[in-house]
Amino acid sequence: MRSDFRDTQKDYATYLPAISSFYSAYVGKQRYEEFVPTDRIPSRFTNGIEGLNFLNMDEGYFKYPWALYSAGHANMDLEKFVPKEDMVRNRDSFPNNVLVGDSGGFQISKGVWEGQWLEPYGVDQKTDKLRETVLRFLEGTFDYSMVLDLPTFSVAHADKHGIDTWQKCLQGTLINNEFFAQAREPGATKFLNVLQGNNWAQCEEWYDAVKPYSTGEKADFEGWALSSINKRDVEIALRRIIRMREDGLLEKTEWMHYLGTGELLWSIVLTCFQRNLRETVNPNITLSYDCASPFLATAYGTIYTSIHTEHLRKGNWTYKMIKAIDDKKYSTDTRVFDYNIHYPDAKWEPSVISELLEMKDVCPYGPGDLNKIGKEGRTSWDSFSYALQMGHNVYMHILATQKANECYDSGIYPSALVAPNGATFTDVVNDVFKHKDYNNAIAEIEKYSKWFARIQGTHTSEAMADEMGIEPMGMEQPVVKEKYSASKAFNELFD
Repeated sequence: MRSDFRDTQKDYATYLPAISSFYSAYVGKQRYEEFVPTDRIPSRFTNGIEGLNFLNMDEGYFKYPWALYSAGHANMDLEKFVPKEDMVRNRDSFPNNVLVGDSGGFQISKGVWEGQWLEPYGVDQKTDKLRETVLRFLEGTFDYSMVLDLPTFSVAHADKHGIDTWQKCLQGTLINNEFFAQAREPGATKFLNVLQGNNWAQCEEWYDAVKPYSTGEKADFEGWALSSINKRDVEIALRRIIRMREDGLLEKTEWMHYLGTGELLWSIVLTCFQRNLRETVNPNITLSYDCASPFLATAYGTIYTSIHTEHLRKGNWTYKMIKAIDDKKYSTDTRVFDYNIHYPDAKWEPSVISELLEMKDVCPYGPGDLNKIGKEGRTSWDSFSYALQMGHNVYMHILATQKANECYDSGIYPSALVAPNGATFTDVVNDVFKHKDYNNAIAEIEKYSKWFARIQGTHTSEAMADEMGIEPMGMEQPVVKEKYSASKAFNELFD
């Protein structure tokens, strides 16, 4: 069982767990108070709650020094002591930890951050203050940070802010880009220029509009972040990289991030892109991708159970997930946490976290037990139950991305990554990169357009993804919404 994922990351594209503020609160608050009572902490947790902090290279039960956190979830007042964010604010410094900051464009798109986002700096004081607050929070917290973009899916929520075309999304992004370029503190964080677009024509227009901020000897921004169809469509993703190579924009780029993609297949796709870029363009570039699925799965009543390499030979790549155990009969059960106890056919694969848990740690409320508000609830869980299972899920998701790359490198190919002529995805991408001429490289890509189109797709409920602001991830088994589900219990506990 892996406890230090640094040893097995190799040259793979880097998955970034999108840390939930709920999860980080347990780590941070426990540092300064008895947020979780001593008798509630699992007896096998030798490092206490701090052991759930995978960014802690000394005390984490497993170690993984890469993550993403969103300004949209944060208290952005750096002058204020915020224990729940101590996990991200008070951590090992770069390069021992690498933390990427999402700027909070999702909050603009949903109308949560109200403002005159289509007006330049100096027009509306409230908007100006929020722009600057975001900028300073990113500079004071993260190693790499996305500029404050207006995502193209903002159009679907135009009633909240009036941003009703993708062109307006671009307009607002350019305004924020200009502010960030002029007001940033050089060296405080490295900014990622964000690319959006819903088709190739939009992607090209957006790219041409924002690329001046990443060109020249004194470029304003140091890296790139790709969203919308740029991280959903393999052909467009590859076209974008070749176009950026042609424009000479990748030679000095350190970091290139793909926003909100959890598909295991994409972990292979991005690893292949990264290897070719490192070999032919820039040996120091890193490609990363994020999703919040390990945290959201718990809130929606599911848990990661296993990753089977034999399943990876067919079709898409998936995680095995099942409905979480929520049963009061386990409230005094001291057996090691194991889903086969409750689901004999679950094909349970333990994690470093689950092996430190007993059944009663996850299901602490028994029949007749009263919760914190003095009532007997329907669930056997308390709030800490969620955090414990989130820790397990994060471990399993990281493991899945590495195992997927390992399987692919060993010759276990899912059918989706084998072209009709028998060539592997690696073979095809290698051939594309061999063409130094831009037009010839594009022609090579176009030969495989129909095949690339079959590598697309995600399976999580669109409603869930929209609600939570993430890209859906592939699941072998869908989330089951019951009359009284874990998600409802979660909302009751924390709303």
